[in-house]
Formats: sequence, C-alpha cells, structure tokens
Amino acid sequence: MILWIINSSACAAGHQVQLSVPPGAIVAFEGDSLTYGVDFSETKGKPPLNGSLQPRSAVPFPEEVARLLSGRVEILNRGYPGDRSIDGLKRWAEAPPASIVFIMYGTNDCGNFGHRPDGVVDPASFKAVLHELVMRRKSAGARVILMTPPPSQDEDWETKLDNYRHVVREVAKEEGTPVVDTAELIRRVPSKWTDGLHLSGASNRALAAGVAAMIDAH
Repeated sequence: MILWIINSSACAAGHQVQLSVPPGAIVAFEGDSLTYGVDFSETKGKPPLNGSLQPRSAVPFPEEVARLLSGRVEILNRGYPGDRSIDGLKRWAEAPPASIVFIMYGTNDCGNFGHRPDGVVDPASFKAVLHELVMRRKSAGARVILMTPPPSQDEDWETKLDNYRHVVREVAKEEGTPVVDTAELIRRVPSKWTDGLHLSGASNRALAAGVAAMIDAH
C-alpha cells in the first residue's frame, strides 16, 4: 500500500510535499545531463550510465537522495546528457514502473545543448510532450513530481529558460501534480555550477536534501 500526502501543488521552502512509500519502493528520476550528473571537472565521479560516456559528479542528486534515505528506496537515475523532453519520451518508453517519478526537462528543450538535428523544442510543443510524460507515468500507477529546470549563470539565457519553467508550472497545475522549485532549493548555495550550466556538488546536495525530505520510506 502506498500513501500519498499532498500538502501543496508547489514544493519549495515552506510548501512541503510528503510522499510515503514502503521500504524498497522504486523512485525514478527522468531528465537530461542535470539529472545524469554531468561534471567535466570531476576525476573521481560516479561511473557513466544509461549508455552515455559523459563524466559524472561524485554526487549526482538522485544518487545523493538514495544516500540520504539510507537505501530505504531504490533509486533509478534515468538522466541522459542532451535529452529534450521529446527524447525522454522515446528513450524511457519501455522503462519499468516506479512508485514515484520525478521529471525534470526544459534546459535542452530551450537550448538544444545536445545538438539534436531537429533543434529546440518550442514552449507549446514542450507543454504537449510534458503532459504526455506525466500521463504515461500516472497511467502506470506512479505519483509524478515535476521539477523546474535549474538556474544557469547566464542572465540572458535565464530569460529564455523562464518560459519553460512557466510551462512546467502550468502543466503541474493542469495535471494536479506537485512541482519542485529547483532554484529555491539551491538559492543559498554560493557556488552553484561547475561550468555555468551543470550543477556543482553543493547544488546537487542541496537538491537532494530537498527531494529526500519529501520521501518517507519507513
């Protein structure tokens, strides 16, 4: 039996979502390089996964969630560098079910940093795909939590990315799905990035702390 206790559709400081699952429940994280944990400065990071060869942080936030919860849940990191929402829709089509699925896309939809041949995904198309991603996991019995694309160091880029964060919040409202404000969770981290885009170890830890606080697996 899984008990969901939802206090708010917005999850940040002071608006905490509580998710109770039995020990051993599967919690999946779907996203791009920010979920995967890319860190080009790291020489002793986690091993590559999901078929990518990109170097990883020593503390990608999904794996850090597992550590903070002392292994009481099984964490699946479904991050892949360069993925847009439409890539994730295809890549994880046959993924096994999970009790909770966190979804975080938007950065590559906006910027196509993975250099996909069909380019960026406009906000309207992003919204349609995000709805599909949410409904796919809901139909499999998962509780879905959306996460806004984390901030970057480039202020001009931030203006563009805000359009995609707005879409994430719209979809969350329309789907009745909680949304994690990643910017709020890492707001007090002094050194947020390794390269202006990918998250530092401190930011990954801050994200993980916020997410882990949502999950009760006793």
